[in-house]
Amino acid sequence: MISIPSPNLPVPFTTLVGREHDIAAIVSRLRAADSSILTLVGPAGVGKTRLAIAVAERMRDELPDGVVYIDLSTMTDASQVIPAVASTIGLPEEAGASSQLASYLSDRDILLVLDGFEQVLDAGSALNACLAGAPGVRALVTSQAPLRVRGEHAFTVEPLSLPPTITAQDAATADLAEIGAIPAVQLFVARAQVARPGFALTAGNMPAVAAICRYLDGVPLAIELAAARSNVLSPEALVNRLGASLQLLRGGPRDAPNRHQALHAAIEWTYGLLSPQEALLLDRLSVFSGSFSLSAAEAIAGNAPISFAPSIYVDPNQPPPPEDDLLDWSDVFDLLDGLVDHSLVQRVESNDDEPRFRLFQTIRQFAAAKLAEREDTERTALRHATWFHAQAESAWMANGVPELEQDWLDRLDCDYENLRSALDYLADTDPATGSTFAAALVWYFYIRGHRMDGIRAMQRPLGRFDPATLLPMARARNDFALGNLLALFPQTKREGVAYLERVLDQLRTLGNEWGAGYTLLSLAALTEDEGNYQQALAYIDEALPLLIAVGDTPTLANVRFHQAVNLFGLGELDRARELASGVADVPIQDAGINIAYATHLLGMIELAESNIGAAARQFRTALDFSLEHQIVGTATELIDAAASVTAASGDLELSARLFGAADRLNRETGNPITLPESIYYSNARDHVRETMTVARFNELQAAGAAMSLDQGFALARTALEAIALTSQAEMVAEPDHSSVSTLGLTNREIEVLRLVAMGLSDREVGDRLFISHGTARTHVRNILGKLGVHSRTAATSVALRERLIGPDR
Repeated sequence: MISIPSPNLPVPFTTLVGREHDIAAIVSRLRAADSSILTLVGPAGVGKTRLAIAVAERMRDELPDGVVYIDLSTMTDASQVIPAVASTIGLPEEAGASSQLASYLSDRDILLVLDGFEQVLDAGSALNACLAGAPGVRALVTSQAPLRVRGEHAFTVEPLSLPPTITAQDAATADLAEIGAIPAVQLFVARAQVARPGFALTAGNMPAVAAICRYLDGVPLAIELAAARSNVLSPEALVNRLGASLQLLRGGPRDAPNRHQALHAAIEWTYGLLSPQEALLLDRLSVFSGSFSLSAAEAIAGNAPISFAPSIYVDPNQPPPPEDDLLDWSDVFDLLDGLVDHSLVQRVESNDDEPRFRLFQTIRQFAAAKLAEREDTERTALRHATWFHAQAESAWMANGVPELEQDWLDRLDCDYENLRSALDYLADTDPATGSTFAAALVWYFYIRGHRMDGIRAMQRPLGRFDPATLLPMARARNDFALGNLLALFPQTKREGVAYLERVLDQLRTLGNEWGAGYTLLSLAALTEDEGNYQQALAYIDEALPLLIAVGDTPTLANVRFHQAVNLFGLGELDRARELASGVADVPIQDAGINIAYATHLLGMIELAESNIGAAARQFRTALDFSLEHQIVGTATELIDAAASVTAASGDLELSARLFGAADRLNRETGNPITLPESIYYSNARDHVRETMTVARFNELQAAGAAMSLDQGFALARTALEAIALTSQAEMVAEPDHSSVSTLGLTNREIEVLRLVAMGLSDREVGDRLFISHGTARTHVRNILGKLGVHSRTAATSVALRERLIGPDR
């Protein structure tokens, strides 16, 4: 009779941080009767072993036959796994270990912890066979890859939760206790205190500690090894050295396995399990910054073709990047799947249909060193840069007109880190191409609020190549792009205007109507910003026939918007409202992001007429549209607008906070506040400042300035929603049913018309009436047809005339 084995769990020397939820989830899964094998899967250093031991400690007392721990990390022969399990349990070393083990386990209630299974995956079937007749036995396996046997359940061990990016300004107002309770930070601080007693998280070192945790992706072993350096390096010094070499991340306990003493050794150990093709793919994937798509991997690490659409900006005869010794692109997905199985590559969530992946920074650093050993870094970096240049150019049609599809902007958002690294690479190796690449991104930089990054990317190659070597239209677009971005900032506005005036002559000479027309429109906008509205309208009149000839409807919508702005500046509010409504009420495919600008302007017109509730509704609609379509570059001005209507509604302290948030966020996104809107914002700000002490105003401003972009937008929307709802409650009156029959509308259509007249969007109408958004759109279309009008503004006039709503004060 074999006795029950005594507990042989390794004794941890440190406490486990940030894993309580995982322990509870794993214990619950093990107690369930639907699987015999639960595999903890994750990359080297993520803490699988430590987590498995903690689970075993939690369950030991509830299992009549206890827990058995088997360390397989030094084993490479799969045939020895079952004998090793049998030997650890105490079974005699005889032939037929599998049958002996199966017989022994058949009537046991025991937990087997098998640690480090990734080198002996072929033993998974034999283990499963031994457990088949043992309903009371569970195997808790740690492995960098799943066993892929029947009945196995996998539990992915994620890195520790990370702190946000923290600036020195953020740290001054951050809650130390809250940041210190974030698991990655908590682990760093705990291990740093072991290395340097007295170490503490402070407002001063918080940004560096957060940066270390983020750089190391929350991987516990990496954080522990980094924190161990606190005996000689401050967090600030440590964060500056992390990128140089993985050798810094060594120095774990001498009695720990080699792979736990240095992160390089841990990754090298896993790397040795890869096939030659998997290793080659991993090395080439190190060229990516952040996440990457399957298509990008197939073209950069594989031989999928990289091509540019027909363009007047890019030489169609340019040679493709070298394609020798590349992986067959059709093999890349299966190889990627293998790397994901080995936990060297992570799948990431994506709103796109195409899967996306990423490497942890430490693994990327390791693979980059391997790529350099292959002497393949330059070729891979060139393919990376060429691929992303092609993505940037894909928004420009053959005639040189941009087609700013939301999908294009969203794809570039996902790859922003890759864009930056590709631009940096080309600025150093091929500045002429780098300048063309940067200019192709001008509208992305503008719309997404990366304007300073755009200027830096365009200026960096200047003076390092002869512009005459570029195609004439590429050279013109470079000046057009840089001029438009420079002109946004007061300190560089004159330089930007000089670029635009020079490129206008180039474009006229080249006969490019769209380029010349849009440059005139840019000059109109800059003149408008200075309050010279008549001159701005003259520029627009000159641009209009050129843009009409091209037939670019979103740009024509932008023309109408700027005409409306200048009329607003001149005090012609009715004409401005008519033009702006004509932009705000058309489908997005016809007006694009100009819908947000026009709706914002309609709010300004209502504000000018002291219709506070109506102004709030328009601003809220503009903000919702901007956030939905990520028009970050100009949406921050809506926080100024929210501050202004909040001041007018009487909540002066909230207004001061909003102005503080607006000031900081407008600076960060490169969004200058100009005429004619700035007059209204300044008046509101002066009113708020005059009603309280200087100290209180400054305190509230500082509180607003400490907000993140998301916090600023959320506060603005909450303020606008409150004012809009209050106004709606005041304006709604019982409908005059005598008018219903003459209008020819059903009762439901009358309800919809009243809500449209209050300024609600189709989506909001649907939500309010508990109907689908599509049904709401259909109702609105039918109402406009029955009333014989072409816009929501005109329908609102009918509703007011027929006393379906009361006048808004």
